[in-house]
Amino acid sequence: MSLINARTVVIPEQLLPLLRADPVLSIAFGNGEVHAHATAFAGYWYSLEASGDLQNWTSLATHFAEADAFEFAGGSQAATGNSFYRVRLVPGP
Repeated sequence: MSLINARTVVIPEQLLPLLRADPVLSIAFGNGEVHAHATAFAGYWYSLEASGDLQNWTSLATHFAEADAFEFAGGSQAATGNSFYRVRLVPGP
C-alpha cells in the first residue's frame, strides 16, 4: 500500500521559501529594559512589539536578521504594567 495519494496537492518549489515557521522569542528583564533574543529566518526584517491587551500592539524596536538568531540591540524600554511581547515579520524600511 502506497502512502502517496495521487490527489495530494504539491506546493511548487518557488513557493517553498515563502513558507516559514513563526519566529521564536525569548524575553529577559533587567535594569528596566527588555532583553529580547529571537530565532527566525535570516534575510528579513522583524519587529519587537508589546501589548497590554493582545489587541493593540506597539513596536519597540526593529531588526534586520543577518543570521537565524539575533538580539534586539541595546535592550528596549520595558512596557508599563503587565505586558505581552511578540516578534513579527515586517516589511523592510
